[in-house]
Amino acid sequence: MTPRQVEVVAGGHLVATRAGAVVVVPHRDSSDLTTDSRAAKTWLELNELITQAFDIDGDLFGRAFARLAARWVGEQDDNVEFGVLSPVESGLAVFLHGDVTALIGNESGRPEPIRGRDAAFSVDRIVDTTGAAGLFVVEGRGAPKLLSQRGIGSLVEGVAKGAGAMVWLGTAPAAPAAATAQEKKAPVEKTPELKKPDRKRAPVEEQTRKADVFSEEFVPPPAKDVVLVEPENFHQFTLDEKPPPARKPLPIANSIADLKPTVDTEVPSKLAGDIRVRGIKCARGHLNDPRVAFCRLCGLRMNETQIISEGQRPPLGFLVVDDGQTFILHGDCVIGREPETSDSVRAGLTPIRLADRAGGMSRAHAEIRLIEWDVAVVDLGSTNGTHVRMPGYRDWRTLQPRQPFMLAPGAEISIGGRTITFDSPHAHL
Repeated sequence: MTPRQVEVVAGGHLVATRAGAVVVVPHRDSSDLTTDSRAAKTWLELNELITQAFDIDGDLFGRAFARLAARWVGEQDDNVEFGVLSPVESGLAVFLHGDVTALIGNESGRPEPIRGRDAAFSVDRIVDTTGAAGLFVVEGRGAPKLLSQRGIGSLVEGVAKGAGAMVWLGTAPAAPAAATAQEKKAPVEKTPELKKPDRKRAPVEEQTRKADVFSEEFVPPPAKDVVLVEPENFHQFTLDEKPPPARKPLPIANSIADLKPTVDTEVPSKLAGDIRVRGIKCARGHLNDPRVAFCRLCGLRMNETQIISEGQRPPLGFLVVDDGQTFILHGDCVIGREPETSDSVRAGLTPIRLADRAGGMSRAHAEIRLIEWDVAVVDLGSTNGTHVRMPGYRDWRTLQPRQPFMLAPGAEISIGGRTITFDSPHAHL
């Protein structure tokens, strides 16, 4: 790895380093931080995940840790919070869950903020950084900042109290003064280090005390092999396959007033009635996506005819916002905090205005485009990006600006801290 220095920023939370990873765990209790605190117990679990990830991928274990951490977080309650910067080949892997923020240095001199609270679940990203990166617990309304210059602190391995940690990359800290002749003769006791996994070595059976991970001298033994299985993504199935996994219920509005749409209920004719597509008709004459096996309206099996014909495209599904608002997809639309200001809306696209609760939404943040029988989301070059989680997956994917990304029914879209779910009766069944 690149030589680096980890400097603890003063505070009352938990900061730790382990095998090249930097960990910050918020301590929200009013009592002092001890080994019995919730933050300390969270660190014990994260330390074990780091050991398992190192056993899988060696020194550059950031991706393996992210997979293990996402699975572990899904099994915890809603109060768990932490942030981790771990090593990968191309930079740092950032994993945030809860009110923790990472600041990533870059050549512009204005560090990129990555906020855990803006994510619908967790932040899981690979970043390149120049010079420095920071990991901070968010307290109150104050925004964390990178230190202006490198200090003298250096947490090599272990646990400390702090509000966050700075990771200085590049030049290593100054080496100690040369040893005297008498010191050279004395035997030097080496600090124990993790070694790359040896698959031929028998597994270590000796049980270790969890409390020992708070000592700099302790290094847990490698964990047993962990077999990671990627979740299946069901696009279509036949009678001899299992059905898609059950999706969680869509959000319900808090009151009747919440159901009032923020856009006109009348659909522009050029976006709805004038769009014609090629498809196949069921025995009752309903036009359908050529890829479906059953009619979207009457449920008849689409084996009566496979003749392609042209007709008016029906709505391709609907969007459900996290507060229960529902928008039927008759045509293309623009989502943002002030979408009506965009040129696309002036040209006839439907605006969907959302309340910007977290301060991370652009005026015209993203577009929903109907392409033949498919629905795609496009990030419009927003400041904080657009993220998508496909059904059956835990991880969020950050979209490339102005590149359409096809959605599957059940996909979730994260925009400025708001979550939108896409669903459709046109699933390719």
